Amino acid sequence: MLSLRPSDIHYSQDSINNYFDSKCNHSGVLIGKTLDDICEGSDIPKITVVKRNGKWVTANNRLLWLEKLGKCTHIDVYEGFSLPTEKLTSTNVGVTVHVRGNLGSYYLSRWDSIFNDNNWYRNS
Repeated sequence: MLSLRPSDIHYSQDSINNYFDSKCNHSGVLIGKTLDDICEGSDIPKITVVKRNGKWVTANNRLLWLEKLGKCTHIDVYEGFSLPTEKLTSTNVGVTVHVRGNLGSYYLSRWDSIFNDNNWYRNS
């Protein structure tokens, strides 16, 4: 198992939904609710990363903001071999991602200076 800083992992997509879809355990849950749960002590789920052009990339884009909020320094990750082609939509090498819709988070509303217009910026 690898452990990486979230800022060392790049977004694969240019935008993401504000809630989890039916393909995961958190179906229909706002991503802001997940952040609130983690801020209140819930475990950070492991994500899968793939090495592409010398950079770690993930299709699990929704957890990468945690380091910027001071909620973790490292995320445990599984190393995968490929990402679905439909998930490779980033136009800026995975530096930012736009969230479609309201985030629905108490904690994110307190960090407005970090999140402008629902664009999540990376340290890279």
